Amino acid sequence: MTPHAILPAAGLAMRLRRLPKFLLPSDDAATTLIERHIDVLEGLCEIIWLPVRPDLIQLVHDLDLGQRVIPVALSTKSMTETVLRISAISGADNFVLGMPDTAFVGESPYPYLIDGLKKSSLSLALWKTSEYQRGKVGSIDILDSKVIGSVDKDVHSQYPYHWGAMSFDRKFVELLKPEMPHTGYGIRESISQNLEISAFKIQGEYFDCGTFPEYKRFLNSLNV
Repeated sequence: MTPHAILPAAGLAMRLRRLPKFLLPSDDAATTLIERHIDVLEGLCEIIWLPVRPDLIQLVHDLDLGQRVIPVALSTKSMTETVLRISAISGADNFVLGMPDTAFVGESPYPYLIDGLKKSSLSLALWKTSEYQRGKVGSIDILDSKVIGSVDKDVHSQYPYHWGAMSFDRKFVELLKPEMPHTGYGIRESISQNLEISAFKIQGEYFDCGTFPEYKRFLNSLNV
């Protein structure tokens, strides 16, 4: 079965005064951050689940994001809880997860993550970590393309890479707990459980646009 995508956007967006970060514009045509994800995923996934806060559901419907996109109104306490709720109503065995308030310049990670589903229960898209990103991302250590370490938002971490998108099957879903702040917390558990994990080094830059300085850095990279 073709995998389903999940773009969890049900968070409170407290870092930007509750503004829906996934709707930030990215070019002169006002293409939103989430549309950048959808433009790639709609050619790879059967369904794109878009869980959002109930107060945003009508706005998302009005945007008419395409036939493959299914908006779902959800009130959850963590991104992991959101993913678990969507996986419970989805009939898919495999999923691709992207953060809708992030942006990539360079290669798209999604074709790699789709390929990773052929052999691994968990696949991670990795970017080289810049100094300004330390302490702000989920850091990953690898040895000969094998994931051997994971730590979240540790300013002292010297791991060279960070993850920014992932794909997974039901084995990974079973390791998740609703109280985990996000699915990255399942990476360490996957390592300890000897789950098959693939890692793909993505050429380009990764931006978490959840704060204005990072959003501005992303726009500057596009020269818009």
